[in-house]
Amino acid sequence: MSTDRAVVRYYLTMSADDSLAAIYVPCSDHPALFARIRTWLRPGGILLFTHATRDYTGYDRFNGTKQFLGRDLFYSHTTPQDLFEQLAQADLAVLDAQNRVIGGETFMWATATPAYPKR
Repeated sequence: MSTDRAVVRYYLTMSADDSLAAIYVPCSDHPALFARIRTWLRPGGILLFTHATRDYTGYDRFNGTKQFLGRDLFYSHTTPQDLFEQLAQADLAVLDAQNRVIGGETFMWATATPAYPKR
């Protein structure tokens, strides 16, 4: 695990169909990002995202790089329980969260939706 490299910050883009992309978000930024996304979701809108877990990094909490296709890629995650608490604090209700193995790598795939009307 390497933590001395520059952290890749995320970028957000909205497309014409209201989809959003956020790439490699440091877990310290997750609460603010979830709160921001919550303001963008329409009633019934769904957030779909992947989240690294212990099954991928070998750690409950991780901020560092892992080799992927011969390159160091930044990953940052907390525990699933902490993640669910962050989503709830942003008024997002988890619809589904399952670890999925794709290409030999395990990530949590999760969906969430607005839990309450916007405040």
